[in-house]
Amino acid sequence: MEVYKLRYSFDPGSGICLWSENELARDRFGYPVELDSLEIAPPVKKLAEELIARFDTSLDWSDPAGPSPWSGAEFENFRADAASLLCSLQECLGTGFEIRDCTR
Repeated sequence: MEVYKLRYSFDPGSGICLWSENELARDRFGYPVELDSLEIAPPVKKLAEELIARFDTSLDWSDPAGPSPWSGAEFENFRADAASLLCSLQECLGTGFEIRDCTR
């Protein structure tokens, strides 16, 4: 059985945390995968949207090439929350999806 392969990563300003990694996924979802196109529980979708918006604050938009305004602790807290979200996404999507974690 073929599975939808997705990459899990955050990109400031993109509004996305899932990206298609195989042709099967691209044919169904396109390259960036919109949360609305997935069958995930509303609380998981809400958490994903909150983390995406939160990650946008990790960039100094007035100096994008400069240092992040986040402290090391803020990055660690985000990584922990992102790991929790990944588990929830995998649970919601089931065995028909394979999600590669690229957040590290």
